Amino acid sequence: MPDDVLSFEKPDLELAAAAVIDATGADVAYCKFLTPNDTGETASHQAGFHVAKGAWPVILDHEGMKGQNTDKDWRICWNGQHITDSRAIYYGQGTRNEYRLTRFGTDFPYRHPENTGDLWVLTRRAGSSQLNAWVLSSEAAVDEFLGAFALSPENTNQLLDQRRGRSATVPDQADREARLISEYVAGLPEGLFPTTYEISRSARAIDAQVHRDAAPGLGPDSVIKRWAELEYRIFLAVEERTYGDLVAEGFETVDEFVDVANRVLNRRKSRAGHSLENHLAAIFDDAGVGYEAQVRTEGNRKPDFIFPSAQRYHDRDWPDSRLVFLAAKTTCKDRWRQILNEAARIPHKHLFTLQQGITSAQLDEMSEAGVTLVVPADNKRTFPPEHRDWILSLAEFIALVREVTV
Repeated sequence: MPDDVLSFEKPDLELAAAAVIDATGADVAYCKFLTPNDTGETASHQAGFHVAKGAWPVILDHEGMKGQNTDKDWRICWNGQHITDSRAIYYGQGTRNEYRLTRFGTDFPYRHPENTGDLWVLTRRAGSSQLNAWVLSSEAAVDEFLGAFALSPENTNQLLDQRRGRSATVPDQADREARLISEYVAGLPEGLFPTTYEISRSARAIDAQVHRDAAPGLGPDSVIKRWAELEYRIFLAVEERTYGDLVAEGFETVDEFVDVANRVLNRRKSRAGHSLENHLAAIFDDAGVGYEAQVRTEGNRKPDFIFPSAQRYHDRDWPDSRLVFLAAKTTCKDRWRQILNEAARIPHKHLFTLQQGITSAQLDEMSEAGVTLVVPADNKRTFPPEHRDWILSLAEFIALVREVTV
């Protein structure tokens, strides 16, 4: 994006589209969900927005060195209209080891408690003294951006690299994983793009091979995040194999280009939601809890999961108190209300999400409406501290199902 500043605020989807175009053309791009610490909701002394260690190239010229602080001044254009003269800094002295973006000014509109859970996108171009930043608030805008890069919330808080994704932490495991992914993709029939279900299943199979010698006991919260990240890498590898040569050779007409681009984007946007349901079903199978997916209930509605079964749900002699409802949404900042009229026999709803961070006001609304969030255990820290006690981890939810439905 050029260094000039647009003088108007874009509607949500236009803003997301602009962020996609900017990130696609940037030399370095980074995105993360803003946490309560970032937005000042925790009243901590943290200054500015935290940047992941692996994302230092988006704000500094060199990786920070322990024992010294390093900084760089930037002009930043926010959402195409708001300018700040900001400072990127690596704190390396003493016990600190972190990167931040600070100095936003007193009239800065994007660091308030209501920005918790917004998606922050930061881009850098070689030779420019300006960074571009985008803060996407609505769920539609967030989904538009994530979908354009085939991302789920678990693939954020890192540099955007469509062909890489986050790799395993142990080198031997990373090598084995890369080899198995290559073997899987090479074995696919020519021209076939596997369904989301097939890629999800392959991710779990590859993960089982990669970690077969690892110490047992990893709980469902760690496993589902690992599956989601591995599936993302497999999806990108299949996508590269399917469209890489075609893109490299170019297109004879604009219509041909648009047709391929639409197919790629539509598949990317539809991937994450179905993937999450597939992995949750596998988690519940492994845990040995009774459930049924897509049960037809009142008004022909089909909740994602009913515990212990459809038969029990439709059995009026089975107590309502021994039924459990779970919806699955990759993000839920706006759409959580959609689940309220599903499964009328179960007034208290549970909602599993990969969303990282939601405002206190929204969490209060959920609680008042009888909705309990279920998130991977590590993601609890991205929510306001006063709400973390009533948010369940996936392991805690499974324990609840076992207790309630027997």
